[in-house]
Amino acid sequence: MKKTLKKFLIILISSLVMLNISFSCYAVNETVQVDENMVDSYFDGTNNEIEGISLDANTIIDNSNTTIEDEIHDDNFYDNKSQFTLSSNDVNISEGLLGDIFIISSGTVTIDSYVSGNVFVCAKNVEVTNNANIGATLFCASDTLSIDGNINGSVYAVSQSLNLKESTYIICDLFVASDTTTFAGYIGRNVHISCSNIEFSENTNINGNFNYSSNNEINIPEKVVKGKVNYTKYEDEDNTISISQYIYSFISFIVVAIILYVIFRLLKARFIDESKENFVSNLPKYILFGILGLIVPPIAFVILLMLNVTISLAFMLLALYLVFMMISSSVAIIALSQLVVEKLKDKIKLNDTAKLIITIIILSIIYKLLQLVPIFGFIVTLIIVVIGLGIFIKNILPEKNN
Repeated sequence: MKKTLKKFLIILISSLVMLNISFSCYAVNETVQVDENMVDSYFDGTNNEIEGISLDANTIIDNSNTTIEDEIHDDNFYDNKSQFTLSSNDVNISEGLLGDIFIISSGTVTIDSYVSGNVFVCAKNVEVTNNANIGATLFCASDTLSIDGNINGSVYAVSQSLNLKESTYIICDLFVASDTTTFAGYIGRNVHISCSNIEFSENTNINGNFNYSSNNEINIPEKVVKGKVNYTKYEDEDNTISISQYIYSFISFIVVAIILYVIFRLLKARFIDESKENFVSNLPKYILFGILGLIVPPIAFVILLMLNVTISLAFMLLALYLVFMMISSSVAIIALSQLVVEKLKDKIKLNDTAKLIITIIILSIIYKLLQLVPIFGFIVTLIIVVIGLGIFIKNILPEKNN
């Protein structure tokens, strides 16, 4: 059991390293330039008092004797923790919350109070009212999004229509993909937007750059954008992929497969050097484990989120699931390559490692080409992913001793 655990940890760490290499991270400049006149409407610079956002439903607190510290040390404030909500009805957040919010709803979601953390919401309609004060970042996917409150982080939004009202106050950046967007209020840093129709109110104040993609250039009122305006015209949709993209995709897949083979070889994984007879006999188990590996983790993820206290564990599970899905195709290609090498063992005069690497390269190219075939490519991908995921799961499970 200890050996199995050790193998699992090494595989996991190696996979995460490759995942980190495969994706580039976006970093933002931490220096925030904020218009002092706008800040004065929210904070008093002498005693750090906040203009009172009530922890009750729709009440504005008189901030003459109330400070941020008083609100945070309110016993009732700590009664609320990070929460996950899955509902087909409207959701109204009207009480202060210390933590993050995760909401999935087919109705309207209304944020009408103080939230100390991030807000993740997927709903038909989302409204951030004038009473709302989000302490971190808003992530939103919805048909309509209306913001009229204070957001101390950034906003990432995908919506049919976005309406930023006059009281909107976003301290960091705004990232938007929308059909129609109406700008008003204050944005402390940069705007990145892809939108067909963009409108501005006279009191809009964008303190950074305005980067937008649209069908046509728009007229931006003077003094609205303090930084630079960068325009990118919408390109006609082109679903074709260039030869260079094909080649890059092939090379990336092959490199990952070879690295995984080396790692599994060092770990002495059970499926390495597996004979044709063992592979055929284990194939039903691989398929069963692979199907379970596809279905069970997403269900467990939702259950862990609903339990509320296991939110961190839920996202750890999701990360593992994504890593396993990414490497499952490569695992299947490695296993199939070994079967081919075994069959051609006496017909090619090369050492086994060289033959295996060449076979991995050839099968990887064939697999990537088959993925381009409509419908059939999806079926082939699904089969390979299921088999690879099943092989990986069975390999990390402890082996029965007879």
